[in-house]
Amino acid sequence: MNEKKLSEFWNHRVEKQYKHYLGTEFDKKHEKYVDDLTNNFFNHIDFSDIDIALDWGCGGGVGSSLLANHGEVVCLDISEQSLTSCRNLLEKNGQKIKSEILLNNLTDFSIDFEIDLIFCASVVQHFPSLEYWNSVVEHWRKINPEWIAIQTRHGEENKDNEEEYFQDTKNYILALYLTSEEVLGKFSDHYELKYHKLNDDKYSMYEYFVFKKKH
Repeated sequence: MNEKKLSEFWNHRVEKQYKHYLGTEFDKKHEKYVDDLTNNFFNHIDFSDIDIALDWGCGGGVGSSLLANHGEVVCLDISEQSLTSCRNLLEKNGQKIKSEILLNNLTDFSIDFEIDLIFCASVVQHFPSLEYWNSVVEHWRKINPEWIAIQTRHGEENKDNEEEYFQDTKNYILALYLTSEEVLGKFSDHYELKYHKLNDDKYSMYEYFVFKKKH
């Protein structure tokens, strides 16, 4: 996957109305989204052993702002626009970002300090392919955090739309579906599942996972 192409697609071709955190649509959903993250992630994570969290795909910064209430946060995204929006939100709330990472190339990605939590919400379903998902997971495993909290879009079978992804600006919204078994299988060797929920509303089919490292 050409990450430069992915970044340029997001920055220049995806219409603002589909970047939900930038438009008025998201303003109306903000409180509901905070409740969703709180109920399906933050209520199931023990922050007493978390000093630094990595928000993978920080977007407009709602997750990062919630994380900043518990410790230091590193914000990562493929878009400078997203990082700016995230920074502005945290500054507005009187919070600070430990570090910002513009992800230009997965192959060259590295982080030089310990991460205790990888948090990734409303992001994985926008990945362009199963190959990209697998590459990201390999980086997460190398980071080896104490906790991993991720939200995916559930499918009865693994499915992506890589061939059509860059042909229409809406394709990224429903890009990647993962089975429960696929996600669990990625982490079950080193992590214990602490929370799992499938929100089966026959449309979004969001699935939530919170893992804690086995000792």
